[in-house]
Amino acid sequence: MSTSSSEPRSPFDSLAMRAGRVLLLLVAASTSFGLYSLQKQPAVPVTPSAASATTSSNDSKEPTAADFVRRGDDLMQLQRESNVSRLYDLAEKEYRAALSLDPKHVEAILGLAWVSSSRHQFAKACDYAREALAIHPKLQGAYSLLADAAVELGDYEAAFQHCQTALDLGPNLTTYSRAAHLLWLTGDPHEAQVLMHKAIKAGGTRPEHTAWCRVELAQMHLHAGDLGQAEQQAILAFNAVPRHPRMLITMGRIKAAQQDFKAAEEFFTSALKSEPSHDALVALGELQLVQNKPEEAEKTFQRLIQMHTLDLSHPAQLARFYADHDRQLPDALAAAEAAHRESNSIYVLDTLAWCLHKNGRHEKARRIIEAALKWKTPDATIHYHAGMIYAQLGEKDAARHHLKQALQINPHFCPFAAPIARKELAREQIATAEDLQ
Repeated sequence: MSTSSSEPRSPFDSLAMRAGRVLLLLVAASTSFGLYSLQKQPAVPVTPSAASATTSSNDSKEPTAADFVRRGDDLMQLQRESNVSRLYDLAEKEYRAALSLDPKHVEAILGLAWVSSSRHQFAKACDYAREALAIHPKLQGAYSLLADAAVELGDYEAAFQHCQTALDLGPNLTTYSRAAHLLWLTGDPHEAQVLMHKAIKAGGTRPEHTAWCRVELAQMHLHAGDLGQAEQQAILAFNAVPRHPRMLITMGRIKAAQQDFKAAEEFFTSALKSEPSHDALVALGELQLVQNKPEEAEKTFQRLIQMHTLDLSHPAQLARFYADHDRQLPDALAAAEAAHRESNSIYVLDTLAWCLHKNGRHEKARRIIEAALKWKTPDATIHYHAGMIYAQLGEKDAARHHLKQALQINPHFCPFAAPIARKELAREQIATAEDLQ
């Protein structure tokens, strides 16, 4: 990519140079901030863009392809705000209705990519995105969806390339926020926060779009143990969209870290009112355990297991839950291995390593956790897992390093795992003192 020296550098530059990547430069262009919103099961908001001329409105009584696409987009936006999964099916019908009228309607094709990505069908999402690009080579939303898929599949080099292309086509809320998420994942939390602030400043076409970015920023602060900044951003998101499930879960986690368990439980319960979600059920059940309510926790966990029985599309989530709570450990490992066959992402690697460790396969767990650690994701849980694996292998220096790292990054990273990390770290330090005597 050629560019003049007067053009401002992308926030990717420092990371690109450190990793030996191709220099990434952000085009300094004045663009309109269109709507690109995508359910974050990966990563960052994206709606099919308004790039296609085929979406012009029509006053005729018969719905046009553009009308069907708008309906599909509205349903997907409603899904973002409610977490009701059946809305995916309704949106898909609208996009397919558009294609029955116009088989080359680029926004309808991109809509199907959006639905597929939200369902974690990433290969299918990529196929649709590339089909859209074959019709419209400068379709920003298609590159955004390709970036999401690359992140979820663990191809971070491709994710950077697709993110950069989307940025070059126009910096806006969705391209800034997606780039911020990718930078955070790959070890640059400061630049990630800078970009997320830019996304918030750019704004979207609905209050939920900016609120979504504030929730992301709150989570970055929460991961860093900065509860004050996390709560500030979460409250701003709450004021804009008080019933948003992801915002409610984030507020609950902040309250749990502040030891305000009653408020945390209320937020988690509110998040579950529209439709059960993995994150809300795990958070609520673990909070109930911390409060010494084992019967209530078990009911919550059974809801979680039932949810995954009905929806098999998130094996890594179920594997992580089983491993965290020492349940059905062979099944946990099988689910983690199934997830790893599809994805090499940081969190799939972390989950697989944890499940291997819990099944007594510590040497292989070390190899896998080291592959996850190389990206330097500022997530205390990954370091906690590494510390526990190294401790089991008798590698005391490595165990102490990662357990300290976990608690330094975020002393509140998990209501039940953080105390275990402190206890194990103390045990390792005592053992080392004894060795020196």
